[in-house]
Amino acid sequence: NIVTIHDFGEAGGMFYLRFTANNISYGPDPDTTWGATMPADSIIPGMKVYHGQPDADYGNDWTVDSASVVVDTFNTRAFTFNTLDYGWISTGKALTGFNPANVGITPQVNAERNETVDLAVYLLFPSINSVMNVDNIAGQQTVTAYNVPVGMQAVAVAMGVGRITNKAYFGKTNVTITSSQNISFSVTQMTDQQIFDSLDNL
Repeated sequence: NIVTIHDFGEAGGMFYLRFTANNISYGPDPDTTWGATMPADSIIPGMKVYHGQPDADYGNDWTVDSASVVVDTFNTRAFTFNTLDYGWISTGKALTGFNPANVGITPQVNAERNETVDLAVYLLFPSINSVMNVDNIAGQQTVTAYNVPVGMQAVAVAMGVGRITNKAYFGKTNVTITSSQNISFSVTQMTDQQIFDSLDNL
């Protein structure tokens, strides 16, 4: 996921980097250049390395490492990067030249006992292997996904947990992004297996 509140992009895989000794976490040497490789199903020219920092509303906020170098071979993506800090690191490519739209998303929650359901709302983009964490909310409300490419196929998803029952809630719908739209879909209680099955065919 290299989609942030600032940019929209295509993801090429990510991992979590942490430095510890004797169960104590340490920051990396800022002057050290690191290298890594990961499997790659396809070649995507022009990728960069992004560093992710936790954001209360958007999951991770990604910052590009402008000095990074990413090289794709037949089945491996090799790259170097300077560690701005430990944490999530992703390879990705910012998309350009698209017509952006702001999309309203309203999960319609069918809550047991009228309980408040804490939800995470996402837009999934299977064609570019990318996910946008639109917002994290309590209860039913409309949230906005900014700067989404018009014409792109997407899946709006909401998942969460009820505060009283502690049961899982889930809902999704397939959409084509238009210049002005509000996406509304039902969110109901589901088992973990039902959620896995619903996401498995994306």
